[in-house]
Amino acid sequence: MFLEKDVSVSADIIQMNQNGDFPAAGAKVTVYGYGDVDDSKTITRLSREVLKADLRVVSKEDCEAIQAEFQGQNVTLAGYIDEKTMICAKHPDRDSCQGDSGGPLVSHKRDGSTELV
Repeated sequence: MFLEKDVSVSADIIQMNQNGDFPAAGAKVTVYGYGDVDDSKTITRLSREVLKADLRVVSKEDCEAIQAEFQGQNVTLAGYIDEKTMICAKHPDRDSCQGDSGGPLVSHKRDGSTELV
C-alpha cells in the first residue's frame, strides 16, 4: 500500500524476526485468524470471530518430509522451505486455513510471556 502523502506516526514499529533459530523446533506457537470454518473443499466460509490454533514448530527437514494430498496427488514441501522467511508448525488435529494468511503468529516463552514471531 502506498499513501498519497507523507504521514507522521508516533507508534512503536515491530520488526520481523531476523533470527532463523527462533522459535526453535518443538516450541509452542499460536496462530490467529478468521480462517475457513467450512469442511467442504468447494465452499469457503470465514469465521466471524478470531480463531486460534496452538501448534508446535517443526524443523525444516521434518517439514519437508511431511506428505499431504493436493489435487489428488501426494506431495511434499521438499525444496520449498526458505528458513530465512518461512516457519513450519503443526498439530495433529488443528491448523490454520484460508483466511488466516497475515494473521499473527505468537511464540510462548518459558517465562510465560508471549512474543510476536
